[in-house]
Amino acid sequence: MLPNCPTRKGASERSLIRPPNYGGIFDVPMKEKRLQELAMQAENPELWTKPAEMQKLNKEKAVLDKAVQSWSELKSRVADSQVLLEMAVEANDEDTFNEVKTELSALDKIVDDLEIAKMLSGELDTNNTYLS
Repeated sequence: MLPNCPTRKGASERSLIRPPNYGGIFDVPMKEKRLQELAMQAENPELWTKPAEMQKLNKEKAVLDKAVQSWSELKSRVADSQVLLEMAVEANDEDTFNEVKTELSALDKIVDDLEIAKMLSGELDTNNTYLS
């Protein structure tokens, strides 16, 4: 018999099937919408005559692209883990279950890293810091 499935701190069995709603913490649809807006702005020929504005637009686009890509990769790995867990349960395969546990631990760290990145995603947080 397989041991109990590990869960994220305080997560219920239901949350393993449907991820919790984090509200605005990852707000990927908003980021994707903003990426579309930036792409439309980049097509404006007047913007190309203003290097400072173009640089600001490209910097924002790069940050949003990275966030959306990170979320997509995380979502894909979670889906793969769910399938692998189902297979482990059906086959009563302890080794596969342990592989899922290892992957869930890695995913937990990724989520923690994304949460920290979100906390440090203010307007000035990408600037250099000088300590004295």
